[in-house]
Amino acid sequence: MAYKLEHTAEIASELPGELLFKIMKESSLVEANGVPAKALNNMLNFITREFEADEHWVVEESKKDHCLKWDLENPLIKESIPFNHELKEKSQHPFFTVEINKPFLLFKHHLIFPIDLNQQKIYIGFSSQHKFDLTSQDKKFFHVISERLKELILLINNERKEKSKSQRLETILDRLPQAIVFTENKNGDTWLNNEALEIFGLGKNEKSIPSELFSKKLSELKVKVTNKEEVELVGSNMISLNALPSSFGEDWIWKFENSVLKVIRKNAYIGGKEGELWVFDNVSELYFANERLNSLFRKLNVAYNEINANLTEFQSKSSNKSITDLEAEESRIIQQYDDNDILGKVTHDLRTPFAKVYTIVQLLLTDNQENLSPQQVERINLIKQVVADGLQIVKGFLDTGNMVLDDKKFNPEVIDVQEFVDSSLMPYELLSAKKNIIFITQVLDKNLKLEVDRTYLRRIVDNLVSNAIKFSPNETQINYTIYQEGDEIIFSVKDQGPGLTDDDKSRLFKKYQQLSAKPIGTDESTGLGLYIVKTMADKMGGRIWVESEKGKGAEFKVALKTIS
Repeated sequence: MAYKLEHTAEIASELPGELLFKIMKESSLVEANGVPAKALNNMLNFITREFEADEHWVVEESKKDHCLKWDLENPLIKESIPFNHELKEKSQHPFFTVEINKPFLLFKHHLIFPIDLNQQKIYIGFSSQHKFDLTSQDKKFFHVISERLKELILLINNERKEKSKSQRLETILDRLPQAIVFTENKNGDTWLNNEALEIFGLGKNEKSIPSELFSKKLSELKVKVTNKEEVELVGSNMISLNALPSSFGEDWIWKFENSVLKVIRKNAYIGGKEGELWVFDNVSELYFANERLNSLFRKLNVAYNEINANLTEFQSKSSNKSITDLEAEESRIIQQYDDNDILGKVTHDLRTPFAKVYTIVQLLLTDNQENLSPQQVERINLIKQVVADGLQIVKGFLDTGNMVLDDKKFNPEVIDVQEFVDSSLMPYELLSAKKNIIFITQVLDKNLKLEVDRTYLRRIVDNLVSNAIKFSPNETQINYTIYQEGDEIIFSVKDQGPGLTDDDKSRLFKKYQQLSAKPIGTDESTGLGLYIVKTMADKMGGRIWVESEKGKGAEFKVALKTIS
C-alpha cells in the first residue's frame, strides 16, 4: 500500500529524534567533505546496514530495453545494461519491494526507491538473499529516506551539469592505471588518458583527437600483434554477438614481441555522453610468468618422452622374447636411465627456475598489490600455488630418487575429511572454469576422519582431479565425491572424457606409460603421475582402481581405512 506524502518536514518531525539524526548524519554533505556522490554512498551504506541487505545499486532509465547502471565511486561513469520492466510497473509508489534476479541482479529480493528527475526515472535498489521486513519501521521512515535520496540525486545531477566536458573526462581517465580510450557516438570525438597516449605514440597535447585518427592508430597497433588470427576472431565474435559488457566473458589478448595486452571494448556512458570505451590492460608479467612455467613443464616432459621412445624401440625389436624377458629388459632400460640420472638432472635444473618464478610472484603481490584488481590478485595467487606445488614435485623427485618413498618422510596424522576437501577446492574450480567444465564436489557423509599423510593425500587428489580436467572436453562435468563404504572412505573423481581401453587399464599404474587417450588442449602427460599416486596409496594402506569404458569417461577411486 502506498503512503501519501503530504509534508516531508511534518513526517520527519514525527520520527524518533535518534533515527532522524542518523539519517541526516549519514547523508550529510559536511560528513562527505562537500561531495554529493560521497554523501549518497554514505547514505546507501547506512540503509544497506539498517536492512541487512547484501548490495545496493542505482540505475536510470535510458532506451526502451536498456538502463544505465551508475558507478557509485564516480556517478559520471555509467554502464549500459538490460532493463527489467517490473521496476517501472511499480514506480508510482515512493518505495516498494519486488522479487527479480535478471538481467543484472545477483539476489532475488529487492527494496526499491524510484525517483523522478526531470521526467527521467532513477531507481535506487537494495538487494538481499532474504525478504525485506518493512514492518520493522514506520512507513514515515521510508518516506524520509526517499526524499533524502532524491535531494542527493538532484545535487549530483546539478554538479554534473556544472563541470566542463574536458575536466570531467581527463579526471576520470587519468586516474586509472590502464590505457583508456573513449569515442563519443554523436560527434566522433575521442579522448585518451596518459597511458593510452603512450601506447598509441601520441603527444601530451593530443588527448582529444578525431575518431578517424584513433581508428588509424588502432590499426597500426593491430599490425604489430603476433597473434593476428586470434585477435581478429575474438573481435568478430564481439561484434556478431552484439555482446553486452557484462555478458561477454572471453579474454581478448593482444600479444606483441615484448608485451601482452588484455583488451576490453564496450558500450558505455561517460560524462553523460554515449560512446565506445576501450581498455588496454598490460598483463605482460602475469602472462610471461605463466609461459615460463609451461616451458619448464615441457622440458621435463622431453625427458619422459626420451625414456618412452627407447622403451618403444626396444619392444618393437624384441617381439619374439618371452614376457618375463621383456619385463626384465624394460626394467634394465629404466634403471639405466635412472643410473645416468637423466630425471635427476632435469629435476635439479628445474628447481632453480621454479624458485625464481615463485620469488617474482611473491614480489608482485608484496610490492604491487594495491595496484591490482581482486581478479588479478586471485590469478597471481593461483600461479603462486601452482609454482609451490611444482617445487614440491621437483623436491619429491630429488628426495625419492627412483620414486621409492622414504619412510622417514612419511608423516601420518588424523585429518577431518570435510576440512581437507574445503581447503583445496578453489584451484580445482578455477582450472575447471578455464574449460567451462562444471566441477561438482560432494561429501556425502559427516564427521569423516582419516589417519593419513596429508601431503600424500593432497598429491593423490590433485593428480586425479588434474587428470580429469586435462582429459575432459570443454563444457562437460566432473564429479568429486567422498563417502564412507564399510570401514573405508572412498575418494571418487569421475569425468566425461575419452575413457580407457583394456590395454590402458592394464598399464595404468606403471612408470612412464603413455595411454591411448590424449590430453585436450595444450596440457601434456608425463606418464609418472598415476604410478606416484598408487605408490602413495599403497604406503597409506589404501587401494586405487578405475572404472571405465572407452568413450564413456573414467571414474578413479581411492579407498582408505577410516578411524573409529
